[in-house]
Amino acid sequence: ISRALTEAPERLQSLRGTARVNFCSSIAKLLLLLQQLTEHQFKPMQDLFRGRVEYETSLLEAKTGGVQGFVLDLLTPALLPSTAQLENINLVKSVAEFLSRLRVVVEDMQSFIMNDEEMKSAYTLCKLTTQTLADFVQGPNKLNQTVLMEADIFTTISSFLTLTAEFEAVFNRQLVLKFPLPQKVSSAAQLKSWEPIRIARGTYTVPENSSLYLSYGLLESVLTFESDAILVLFSVLDGSTDSAICEAALSQLTSNMFTNRFKDHWAAVRMNSAYLQMAVKDRQKLLEGTINSPSPTTSRTTSPTPRDQRQRLALLKMGVAATFRAKRNGMQRLVEEVESEDVEADSEKQVVSLSQRFTSQRNVQDANERLEYMVSVYARPKKLKDDVLQTAFNYYLTVETLLNMAKRLDNAGSVEIWESTWESIRSDAIIFDYFGSIEIMNVGQSLQKAYFIIPESCREQKSNPLVKQKMEEVLDTVKREIPEEKLDDFLDKTVDLVDLIQYQHKLLSNFAFSKQIKWLSRFEEVWIWLAF
Repeated sequence: ISRALTEAPERLQSLRGTARVNFCSSIAKLLLLLQQLTEHQFKPMQDLFRGRVEYETSLLEAKTGGVQGFVLDLLTPALLPSTAQLENINLVKSVAEFLSRLRVVVEDMQSFIMNDEEMKSAYTLCKLTTQTLADFVQGPNKLNQTVLMEADIFTTISSFLTLTAEFEAVFNRQLVLKFPLPQKVSSAAQLKSWEPIRIARGTYTVPENSSLYLSYGLLESVLTFESDAILVLFSVLDGSTDSAICEAALSQLTSNMFTNRFKDHWAAVRMNSAYLQMAVKDRQKLLEGTINSPSPTTSRTTSPTPRDQRQRLALLKMGVAATFRAKRNGMQRLVEEVESEDVEADSEKQVVSLSQRFTSQRNVQDANERLEYMVSVYARPKKLKDDVLQTAFNYYLTVETLLNMAKRLDNAGSVEIWESTWESIRSDAIIFDYFGSIEIMNVGQSLQKAYFIIPESCREQKSNPLVKQKMEEVLDTVKREIPEEKLDDFLDKTVDLVDLIQYQHKLLSNFAFSKQIKWLSRFEEVWIWLAF
């Protein structure tokens, strides 16, 4: 396995098409085997793959069933007498180095714009590699955490995140090209029939043989890889008391990149049809204003001095030529017009006309870019939106774990930059509608924060009067005489509460007039007063 992982990146670079896809599948089977042997935090195998057998958790004493037990029965007699030979075969380090070299392969593939099937197989292999690394250290296995830190896992993951950000930017642009922006929106019904909104709402199923379906499959592979890559960082940090690991994470990871990537995914999580409809209508108003704009000659009541006119014209030409030639190809024609026109310093009408043309074109361009971005992050099936939420949560989980670890290990100086950058995320109150946390007693008998994603049904039904009434009933009737009895009774009563939440969510989500029912339910007390 170690030899295969060492030789695999060069083979991947030399192969093309179906041969590359098949080779990725072959390496994936090796990684799946390693995952099965170390799953459920099986420390004997984790230690074995590090290159030595720890006698305090000896293979002879490990009793388990399934694949792990079968392999242990085969390996134990042969490996224990020759433990010294294993010290030169560190599979934990080999897999980490394989991921680092795999990054070069993926970067080359993105540069040459390979077909979706090849890219998907490469990112799937990356995902399986990160999942294998996470299985090596979960538990936590502190020695394996140190091995990954020494193998520069933080630098490798950080460089991969740059690749995924570049890929998503290209994907978003390609997605926009598949959905031409509507030139005119005359009614809400017309906008609802637009394909991006139908895809996001689940009223349109993308055909499996279409290029769009393959593109969505590729994006899913990239998102799940990014999510698992962040989870590897969390696994290396989780439960660690090694200040060197904390310092390496703070220095090798970039707070701005983590914050910006979280914001990108968070914006996609929060995007809904209301934002998209508003952006379409704003763009339509700008287009109509551009077409039906009043004559620029009557737009000013006072005449500027010739010096003011010359300054405005100079700034106008500099701004258009420097900014929009470099960043907005769609404005190139206006740039050429501005630079080619012979404008007299005393001609107020020409200055005002150019200024208004520049401003209106810029506003329309901004509206187009804003709408294109919204379409690219909104026009995704529900499965992809769930992947985006999971990825955003893994970013949140990892950064919060890193900051808590730094405070616990007194790395206050190194964490200041992270704290200042991450404060803008913590200040968003809506985040706490999606992500929750509780304190638990961990294996080391110390308090630890556990983070989780709040289910969609709980988020949607938190203001439901029936749910709120049931929650108050649970709190009022739970037994409190004995601590153990209080916890048991509370958990028993929440079973009915969970059933109610799920039933209400299913009912209101599938009902045609769910929005009207939700609005009417806000005035429950008024309806009761009117009825009686």
